[in-house]
Amino acid sequence: MAVYYTLGILLVVWALAISFLGLARPDFPPGGSGGRLLIGLTAVIVVGALIALLATTTKEHPKEEAAADAAELKQEQQKQTPPPAPAGTTPQKQAKAPPQQAAKTVKASEKELSITLAGGNPLTAGKYTFAVQNVGKIQHDLAIQGNGKQVKTPLLNAGQSKNLPATLKAGKYTFYCTVPGHEQAGMKVDVTVK
Repeated sequence: MAVYYTLGILLVVWALAISFLGLARPDFPPGGSGGRLLIGLTAVIVVGALIALLATTTKEHPKEEAAADAAELKQEQQKQTPPPAPAGTTPQKQAKAPPQQAAKTVKASEKELSITLAGGNPLTAGKYTFAVQNVGKIQHDLAIQGNGKQVKTPLLNAGQSKNLPATLKAGKYTFYCTVPGHEQAGMKVDVTVK
């Protein structure tokens, strides 16, 4: 994305320079070959920015993808729920389930363009519920990636919140926003789980 941003900045600077010249010089734009050169250079910058955008954007962030990810997460949670006891069994005949570890709740806030975890970045291995809140002004989501696993929230509008359950084993994880350009702009936190 750095090439795209660089060409975008160049395009803005070029537009401002041309506007300034148009206001400052009565003979602007030049005629003949000078005018054609100016138009050609502008076209090269615009086409370069468009090509860089298309080449560096591997996927969009459609709401359908976020909804599908949320449905997949719900299915995974349902698989982890033990099936009901068969009819006619008494509590004495049921095998006792091992005690489940309670999930630790960690508040995670997102805004342009940062992610903050309450209590800091080092975490201990175990079950977590990340209480994600978008305190920014535009849409964000939170993805957790590491140890061959990725979970994420759906897109959250400004002011919305969502719980994200995750079981973290010891290792390194990245917490980031998957909206194109947000991770590259700083919405990324490296977390070490011990």
